[in-house]
Amino acid sequence: MAEGVEALGQSPGCRGGTAAATTAVPATGKRSHHRRHGPTLRALCASAGSREVKRRHSGAHLGEEQSAGEDGIPGSAVPDFDIFPEYLRVGPWSPAAVLFIACFALWLLGSAAAALESLQAIAPGEGADQAGKRALQLGLAGYCGGVNVFVGRKMGWWPFLSYTMVAYVLLMLRLASSALGALQLAEALRFPVLAMAWVTTTVWWLVLVPLLSAFMPGGKGARQRFLRFNCSFFLVNVHLLNLPLAMYDHRSTWRPLVFWDLWASFVFALIYLLLYLFVLDANGMHFYIILSPRPWWCFLVYAAIIGIYIATSTLGHRGSQPAVCS
Repeated sequence: MAEGVEALGQSPGCRGGTAAATTAVPATGKRSHHRRHGPTLRALCASAGSREVKRRHSGAHLGEEQSAGEDGIPGSAVPDFDIFPEYLRVGPWSPAAVLFIACFALWLLGSAAAALESLQAIAPGEGADQAGKRALQLGLAGYCGGVNVFVGRKMGWWPFLSYTMVAYVLLMLRLASSALGALQLAEALRFPVLAMAWVTTTVWWLVLVPLLSAFMPGGKGARQRFLRFNCSFFLVNVHLLNLPLAMYDHRSTWRPLVFWDLWASFVFALIYLLLYLFVLDANGMHFYIILSPRPWWCFLVYAAIIGIYIATSTLGHRGSQPAVCS
C-alpha cells in the first residue's frame, strides 16, 4: 500500500482543470449548526469532512522528483490522487462511517476483559526456544531492519505512517522479540503481524493496483511505469515478501490462536483507520481511497477488511492449513 504524509513538491491541479498554484483547497460539504439541541450525527459527519485538503504530487511521497510536464503527470510512475472521483476525496462523512466506527470501538472496549484473560493463557509457540530458529529469526529481523533503514534514508520518516510500513515494523519487532527471548511480546504480536501482512499484500495487489491502473491517465506508458515501480526493491519487500516472512514466522513456532490474537489485530486496525482518516485523508493523502468515509457503502469496505482478519484467524488456528502457515 502506498506511503506518505509530508510534502515534497508543488501541488498539481485538479484532474481536467488548470494547474493549481496553491497548496490547499477547501473541502466541499455543508456544516450543520444546531445551537439549541447540540450537534447531530449529520453535523458531526460534516465537521469531519469539512477540512482543508492539501494537494501535493503523490509520487513525491514515494521518493519521486517532481515531474516536468503538465500537472506533473507525464513521466511519473505514481498516479495523482485527483484521478479518483471527487466525492471520495472531499466532503462530509457518511453517517454509516461514524456509526460503524463507533460501534466497532464500543465492541472492542466491551470485549477487552475477555481478550486479556485469553492472553494470560498463551504459551510460547512450538520450538520457540530452539537456538537454530532463534538465529534465523534474528537474521530475518536484521534484514527487515535493513529495509527500514533503506526506506528512512531514501524517503524520510513519513512512509512509516502508512499501514504497509507499520505492518513491516511490527514484523521486524515480532521476529526480533522471538529471537531475543521476549516471548510475551512476541506472542502478543503474533497474529496482528500475520493479519496485517495478509491485508497489505492482498488489498494492494488485488484491489489497489488494478484500481490505480484503471483510473491512471497517460495510457499504456503510464501503466507500464507504474508496474515497473511496483517491482522496485522497496515495494517488493514491503508489499510481497512481507507475507511469506510473516507466514514462516507463524509456521515455525506454531500455536493455536486465541481470542486475544483477533482482538489485538482489530485494535491495531482501528487505531490505524483513525490515523488515516484524521491525518492522511484529511490532508489529501488518499493512498487508500477505498477507505473513504464519504460514500454510504463505506461500511461494506470496512466489514470486508474485518472479514479478511476473521478468515485469516480461522485458518491460522488450524495446524493443517499451510495457506496461512498455521
